[in-house]
Amino acid sequence: EEQAGPAKPVQFELPEETQESLWCKQQKTLEAFLEKQRSADWIDSVVLFCVVWSLGAVVGQEGRGLFDTMLRRKMVEAGSPRPFPSEGNVYDYYIDFDDLRWKSWLSSLSAADLAGTSPAYQVDPLSPHYELFMPTSDTVAHQYMLDMLVRHGIPVLMCGETGPGKTAEVSRFLFQGLVFASYVPIIVNMSRTMTANFVQDRLEGALE
Repeated sequence: EEQAGPAKPVQFELPEETQESLWCKQQKTLEAFLEKQRSADWIDSVVLFCVVWSLGAVVGQEGRGLFDTMLRRKMVEAGSPRPFPSEGNVYDYYIDFDDLRWKSWLSSLSAADLAGTSPAYQVDPLSPHYELFMPTSDTVAHQYMLDMLVRHGIPVLMCGETGPGKTAEVSRFLFQGLVFASYVPIIVNMSRTMTANFVQDRLEGALE
C-alpha cells in the first residue's frame, strides 16, 4: 500500500494589476504608521510592527506563539536595533513615538479605564452582555488599528470565530471613535439569503 508523500506547494501568479494594487495598499499602510515617525532609526521597528499586524494578524491564537518565536529569532539574526521586550509576545506591544520605545497596549490606559470606572469604559448594569466592552490587550490593539487604518482611507475587514466580540468592537469604534462630520456609519445585518443587489441598495440608499 502506497503512502502519500508530502503535499507539493501550490504555485500561482497574481495578475499584474492585482500585484500593483496590493503593493500600493502596503505602501499606504506603512505611510500611515510613519505619520508620527520622528527618527529614521525607528523605520526598522515600524516595519516589524506592520509585519506583526499584517502577516501575523491572520494566524490563530495557537499560531501566535509560533509566530512570536519565529519573528524574534529573525530579529536576532538580522541584528534588529530595537527588539521587542522579552515579556509576553510581539502582539502585546506598540510603538510610542513620544518616548520612542515599545510599550504594552494596556499601558496606554489609565487606572480608571482598567477598572471600568472611566466614562470610556463604564459599564451600564442594564446593558445586555453582548454590548459590554472591557479593555484587554487585544481590544485596545484592535481599536488602535481601526482608527489608524480608517483615518488613512484603508479598507478594513475584521474576521474571526463567532463570539470574541468583533461586532461590539466595530460598533464601539463606529459610534465612539469616529468623527461624524467626516464619516457616516451604515449598519447592514448580513444573512445567508442576502443578495449583492440588496447590499448595494442598502448602501446607496443611506447616501442619498
